[in-house]
Order: sequence, then structure tokens, then C-alpha cells
Amino acid sequence: MSESFLSGEQFDLPAYEGKPKTCYLICSTGRSGSTLLCDLLSKSGVAGVPHEYLHMAKHAKELSSRFFAARGRAVDLETYLREVIKRRTSSNGIFGLKAHPNQYFPLLEKQLIQPVFSPTKHIFIHRRDTVSQAISLAIAARTNSWTSLEESITDPAYDRADIDRCLGQVLQQNLMWTRYFELNCIEPFVIDYENLVQQPNAEIGACLRSLGVASASDLGITDARIGRQANSTNREWKERYLGQLKIH
Repeated sequence: MSESFLSGEQFDLPAYEGKPKTCYLICSTGRSGSTLLCDLLSKSGVAGVPHEYLHMAKHAKELSSRFFAARGRAVDLETYLREVIKRRTSSNGIFGLKAHPNQYFPLLEKQLIQPVFSPTKHIFIHRRDTVSQAISLAIAARTNSWTSLEESITDPAYDRADIDRCLGQVLQQNLMWTRYFELNCIEPFVIDYENLVQQPNAEIGACLRSLGVASASDLGITDARIGRQANSTNREWKERYLGQLKIH
């Protein structure tokens, strides 16, 4: 089985010993542009390798099987995360983790993650166009193609109810992050996906500064190792969906 994007050995960094100087959390929702953000931040070379490390069924499973192959058995969450931090923290002591609310909050409530990962910085990425995000989420779920590097397993069929469900999920998760910030007096650095696509160098530069990192890197959208997946199907579905919402 080939490893998913950002889980492969080629993304590992030289072993970092000790506790990172700065840990940051990318607060995301499905199809918000968070993988693109992780890609560009890792490409900067000064922000670690942020990734969806708490996706237990996919990324965590892939990484654990590689990191602990010699043990021949499963390891606990703390052991897994300590190894992730060791292999994915950049030499300047910066480590990043991306998570959706359903991945992060259950571990937070059970106090399973705090002993290892306690973010001092938060980055909130979202899309202004939540309808397009919901359509992208519906298509990705049906095709199992979550990045441009993954082939679609089927041609998706339009389903308004499915888009409604995805839109509700996006809106609910955005609200969950907003409440989390308010309750914990957190002021996250906010990135709009639309701005990230249009002016990636400016957005990544500002993001790095929010982490206390000065970088002279010049990153453009062409530096990303993944491409946009939206196509004519996305546009057609959006027109159809919005048309169905109109009162005639």
C-alpha cells in the first residue's frame, strides 16, 4: 500500500531531540484547503511538517506501521505522538499538527493529548465559499480522492441531500472551532482559503510571522506538490444546487 501525501518517509526530518520550542495547531474542516496549507508550510523548511496526525484510521496507521515496524505491535497515543514530534519538528524547534474538531476534541476532553502536545499557537483555515467546500467534500467522500495525487475510484452522481449534509457538517465544525477559541480566550491566526490560493507567498509569510519565524522563502502556488481538484463537475453541481434553493 502506498503511503498518503505527507505520510511518506521523504517527509521525515532529521531527528529532533527534546521538546519543540513552538507547537502550533492548524484548526481545519474537511476540504478547507488545509492540506495545501500544510504542503506550503512544510515546503518553507522552517515550520516542521504539519499533517493530519490524529487521523487514526489512515495517517496514524500508516506512520505507526513505519515508525514502529520493528516492534511488531501497536503503540499507545503518547508513544506515537512523541515519535511524530521527533521526526517532524524542523531544526528551529517548530512542530505543527492539523486536525478537524472530531479528531481533536475527543482526545482533548479525555486529556489524552495534553501530556505530549499543547499548542501555543493556533491557525484557523476556512473557506468563505462554504457551498463550494461542501460540494468538494461530497465529491471527495464519494470518489475517495482527497488530493490531486489520488485517483478517483468512481464517477460521483449529484445528490442534493448529500451536499446538504456536507454543508451542515462544515458549518457546525466552523462553529465548534469558533466556540473553542472563545471559551479558551484564543486569538488564532486566520487564513481564508481563497486568499491562500490567490496570494500564497503573502499568506504563508504572514503565517510564519505569527509563529515567530522569520523566513525569506518565496513560495508560489506552483511550489505546491498538490494541485486544485475543482473542475467542471464542481461548477455544475454548484449552479444546480444554488438553483434548487431559489424560490420560483
